[in-house]
Amino acid sequence: MARQKDDLLAGRTPRAKAEGRVVQELVNRFRSAKRHFVDTHEITQRTFTDLFDTRQRVGENFGWDRLVVDLAPEDFDRLRRQIAKQWRPTRLGNEIRRVRSLFKFGFEAGLIRNAWMLIGR
Repeated sequence: MARQKDDLLAGRTPRAKAEGRVVQELVNRFRSAKRHFVDTHEITQRTFTDLFDTRQRVGENFGWDRLVVDLAPEDFDRLRRQIAKQWRPTRLGNEIRRVRSLFKFGFEAGLIRNAWMLIGR
């Protein structure tokens, strides 16, 4: 019921039954995979921290319990506009790359099927 209310307030059509992966599961799996890269020295702790911050921003912006299959281009545009208000172009571009890497990970790991999420600005 709360999910339907959130969907209606956000201007989305509510689903009768939640099916699929939620944003929280995707970002947590991504974090775990990247944690492994820190442990094996394939990425730096700084890179991991940036990825963690991106993960947090995505979860807070889209909603942790939001179904990944329900994400639409408008959601990504809203996220981009929110970030663009805070940062200059270089940092904005870096953040966009991190968001793309999150969804690319989900696609390649078979967690999501929406390949359109990998394409964008």
